[in-house]
Order: sequence, then C-alpha cells, then structure tokens
Amino acid sequence: RACDAAGQARARSTGASGGAKLGDAGGGTDMRSAVIAAGRMRPTPDIIVLVTDGETDYPAPREVPGSARVIVCLVGVPESGWRERLPAHLRRNAVRADLDS
Repeated sequence: RACDAAGQARARSTGASGGAKLGDAGGGTDMRSAVIAAGRMRPTPDIIVLVTDGETDYPAPREVPGSARVIVCLVGVPESGWRERLPAHLRRNAVRADLDS
C-alpha cells in the first residue's frame, strides 16, 4: 500500500511488479506519519520506500515497524551533500534520483 503523510491509504501494491502511486495525496510532507501508518498494516511491510524532496520529517529508528527496511529516494536534490541531509540511520539505504534526465 501507499499512503500520504496524513496516514491515509491511497493505493495497494500487488507484489514485486505492482507499484503504488499516490498521485495527488494532499497530506503534506511528514514521512513519519506514513511509516507509522505502514506499521499498522497487516501484514506489516518488509520494505517501506519513501520518495521525497527531502523537506520532511523522517521516522526515528523506534518508529520503523518491526524488521522493516526503509529505503529513501531523494528527488530533485543537488548531487553533492544529499546523503548528509538524511538522519544517520537512513543513509545506508538511500538513493538520489535526478528528474532532469
């Protein structure tokens, strides 16, 4: 499933090939809420992917459900210094996407 920052479920993914798209979620930019909402899903997700411009609140380690792995994709950020914008516990599983290509 995908949810916006208000914790509202917006779409359901059907497996590895099925993606979820938020479209016009309208919930703001608090990724903490989305991660907490994912923790309430049953079954709890193995992977939570956050796609963001980085202007957000990120979940603390204690807010990540169970053994879920959080992957952060930063979009539209400068090539240098982007990883340092993330909390230390999220830097390992982070990627940067260039929207201009």
